[in-house]
Amino acid sequence: MIKLRAAVFILMALASPWAVADEPRSAAAQINDAFKAYQEAEQSGDASAVWAAANAAYVLATELDASPETLIVLADNYALSIQRRNGFRRSETLLRVLEHEIELIEQHWGPDSEALVNPLRDYARAQYQQDFDQGDSRRRFRRVEDLIDQHYSEPDLDRASRLYQLAEAQLYSGATSDGDDNLEKAIEIYHDLLPDEDVRIGLAHHLAGRLEFAQRDYEEAIEYFERSTTALAPDGVSRNPAGLSAYAFLVQSYSELGDEDKATEYCLEIGRSTPAQANADYEPIYRIPPRYPRSAASQGIEGWVVLEFTVDEQGFVRNPVAIDSEFSKNDRPAGTDRAMINTAIDAVNKFRYAPRFEDGEAVATHGVKNRFSFELAN
Repeated sequence: MIKLRAAVFILMALASPWAVADEPRSAAAQINDAFKAYQEAEQSGDASAVWAAANAAYVLATELDASPETLIVLADNYALSIQRRNGFRRSETLLRVLEHEIELIEQHWGPDSEALVNPLRDYARAQYQQDFDQGDSRRRFRRVEDLIDQHYSEPDLDRASRLYQLAEAQLYSGATSDGDDNLEKAIEIYHDLLPDEDVRIGLAHHLAGRLEFAQRDYEEAIEYFERSTTALAPDGVSRNPAGLSAYAFLVQSYSELGDEDKATEYCLEIGRSTPAQANADYEPIYRIPPRYPRSAASQGIEGWVVLEFTVDEQGFVRNPVAIDSEFSKNDRPAGTDRAMINTAIDAVNKFRYAPRFEDGEAVATHGVKNRFSFELAN
C-alpha cells in the first residue's frame, strides 16, 4: 500500500536508482543535496527553515524535470511545510502545489490511488477555508471518502485514522454534517479496537467535544471532553497540550451551564499542572465579551478600557477597577464612559482563570490586567 508522508518512503524515493533513473547524475546529486538540507531543517524544528528548504528542493526538482516519484514526495513535503508555517488560509501557493501533487499522482498511479487521500483532503480544506468554490471543495471531500472506502474497507485502525483526519478537515472547513458522520465512524472503530486509555480515542473525543461546544450543546460536549481526559490526562493532572485543552473546554462548558463548582475543579487542575512562567501573559480560561452599551453604539462611540483586578485562589476575578480608558467623540453624552466601563466590569466578573500555585497551594494573584475594546463593525 502506498503511504506518502512516511520517512522511509521519502528516503527510498530519493535514494533508490529508479527514482532518478532518467535524470543526469549531476541533477540527481543536486536534488539529493537539497533533500538533505530539508532533512536538516526538519531536525531544527524551525518552521520557516523547513519551509525554505522544502521550497528550494521542490523548485529545483521541478526545474530539473525530476522523476514523478521524486516530484510527488517533494511536493508533499513542501505542501506540509506551508501548512505548518501558515495554516490553510491565504495561500494560493498551497493550492498550486497540492494541485500539482494530485495531478502527478493521478498520472503516475491512477485516479483511484490511495496516495490521493491526503493531498485531496488538504486541497479541499484549503479551498474551503480560502472561500473559493465550496461546492467543489465538498465534492473533493466526498471523493476522499470514496477512496477511503475503496482502500480501507475493513474496520481497521488505518481506516479509523483516515476517517478521523478527514473529519477534522471537514469540521475546520465548516462541512459539519459530513465531518460529524466520519468522526462517529472513527470513534466507533477506535472503541472496538483500542482501550479507552489510548491517545487516539482521547483525541477523537476531544474533537467531538469541540464540535458539540461550537454548536452550544454544552452537556454533550462535557461528556466527550471528560471521556477524552481518560486518555489525554489519565492521572488527573495533564501536562500535554491536548489534555490541557480538554480541561479548558470543560471549564468553559461548565461555566456556560452555570456550574461554577465543576468549573473551579478544572481551573484548579489546570493551575496545578501549569506552573506560572516569568513574564508570561496571564490569560483567562473562560471569557465573555462585554456588552456594547446601546447608547454608545447608536452614536458611533468606540474606545477601550483597561481593568486591573485580583484572581483569587479558585480562579475567580475579584475587585476589578478601571485604571485607563479612551473613547472617541469629545462631545459624547454624560455617563457614556461609565456605561462602557461598567459593561467591561460585568464581563470580567464572569471570567475564570487557572489560579497560580506556590509550594503546592493555590494563591491569589494581584495586579492582573485585561484590556477591553469597543469597536463597531464596518
